Amino acid sequence: MLLAGVRYLATGYTDSLFVLCIFSAFHGFGYGTFHIGVMRYIKTCVPEKIQLKAQTMYSGVGYGLGSIAGSSISGITYDLYGLKSVFITAFLFCTIAAIVIYLFIGRKKSTCEV
Repeated sequence: MLLAGVRYLATGYTDSLFVLCIFSAFHGFGYGTFHIGVMRYIKTCVPEKIQLKAQTMYSGVGYGLGSIAGSSISGITYDLYGLKSVFITAFLFCTIAAIVIYLFIGRKKSTCEV
């Protein structure tokens, strides 16, 4: 999450194609690690008979609700404050999400307690 946030911040403040390519790789790595982490959590912590439902919920909320909310928030932010503020807002959301994940999940010794 934090790598994706850094990518958004860099995207908002650079016009260099090279820098954009480097930070796009950060975004891909951030997405990949988050996705693998969620899939691993579902595999190890969710009872086997409802794992498919858990993956469906993750996909529906992440790609459905997340896309709707993200598009709406970025559109409103763009209208009110301009293009750079969209990337700053994305950075802030990613940073807050990374902190929440660390505080509530990342520090627990047992991987299946939430």
